[in-house]
Amino acid sequence: MNWYALHVRSTQEPTVALKLDAAGIESYYPHALIKSRDGKRSIERRFMPGYVFAYFDLAEKTAVVAIPQVAGILGFGRHAVSIPNSEIEQVKKIVSFPNIAMPCQFFAAGNKVRVRYGPLTGLEGYVMRWKKKAWVVVTLTSAECSIKAEVDPQSLELINPQGKAA
Repeated sequence: MNWYALHVRSTQEPTVALKLDAAGIESYYPHALIKSRDGKRSIERRFMPGYVFAYFDLAEKTAVVAIPQVAGILGFGRHAVSIPNSEIEQVKKIVSFPNIAMPCQFFAAGNKVRVRYGPLTGLEGYVMRWKKKAWVVVTLTSAECSIKAEVDPQSLELINPQGKAA
C-alpha cells in the first residue's frame, strides 16, 4: 500500500475524501479552516486544490477510480506514481499551522533545510528567500505541488544530500 495523488474535479476534494473514507480507504486533502478577515466566518483554505491523497494498494484501484469526481491517479502515462509517506507527513505538519502556511507555486530548487526551533521544528523542505524573509517550502515532487510557511531564517539548518544536518 502506498500514497497516491488523485486529481479531482474542481472543489470536489471534501466529497472525494468522504467517499474514500466510506470505502475504507485512508485519504487526506491538505486544508484548514481559517477565520475570514472580518473574523465572523470560517473559510476553508485548500493548500493543494484539485488533489486528494489516498493510501491504497494500486491493484485495488477500482474503488478509487469509480468515484465520479476523481479525474485520475497522478502518474506518467498509464503508470501511477506513489508518494513517499515522509512527504505526506511533511505536508500534514506544515498544514497544521494554517496561519503561517499558504499555497505556493511548485518549487524544487534551493537548499534543503530543517527547521531547528519554533512551531515547525523538525520540518524539512527547501528554503526560499525574498526581501529579507525566509520560507520553508514543502514539495510533493510527483504531484508538482508546494506549500510554504514563513520562518525565522536563523532557525534553519542546511541538510546535506545524504539527509544529515551540515
